[in-house]
Amino acid sequence: MFEINKNAEVRAEQFFHSNLYVIDDFYLNPDEVVKYITKTQPPLWKTEEGESNNGILYEDRRLVKDHPDITEVYQALSSLCGQPPADNRVITNQTRFIDKKSNTYETHYWYPHIDNGYNGIVYLNHDDFNGTNLYDVKSLEEIRSPFHKEHENPWRKKENFIVLKEIKPKYNRMVLFDGLFLHGMNISNDTYFSDEYRLNQVFFFQNK
Repeated sequence: MFEINKNAEVRAEQFFHSNLYVIDDFYLNPDEVVKYITKTQPPLWKTEEGESNNGILYEDRRLVKDHPDITEVYQALSSLCGQPPADNRVITNQTRFIDKKSNTYETHYWYPHIDNGYNGIVYLNHDDFNGTNLYDVKSLEEIRSPFHKEHENPWRKKENFIVLKEIKPKYNRMVLFDGLFLHGMNISNDTYFSDEYRLNQVFFFQNK
């Protein structure tokens, strides 16, 4: 199911103190992967956190599921980033937006945050725009506030951030970057203000 394309080129670039990797045509059969992870609708993510707007103003869903074939993928990515996996399951992000007035992507970024180690993302939409941003902050206030409850107030003012890197999405593109950089999905148009979900598979690794 999750067979990697052994002929795919691995492109690496120096990004500050770390390497950022891009692998196009990552899966040998990406359509099968999409079919598998969208077979059933996953539950809404973190609805128990504070006054969550998940399911009201937007839908942020996550599949977390065991699959024997995913181990080899984690091993391959772990050998690239030099960090052990933080999980060994199939994990996805599936996001769409409901209320246009409340989802202010033109003036705000969605939930800049950090993770403990490298992040891997496989983009699984035919979309060239709504990828991932890596940030620095302009405002000291934003050093703490982005890490508060994700679904209570996820949109943060663009004026308080500096985009260090915009990672462009592409169907079946894998990107692997250090999650200790502030990062978040870059919603740049209204593609997912519809029935279509922004769909990607994610991998998390542990900083030693």
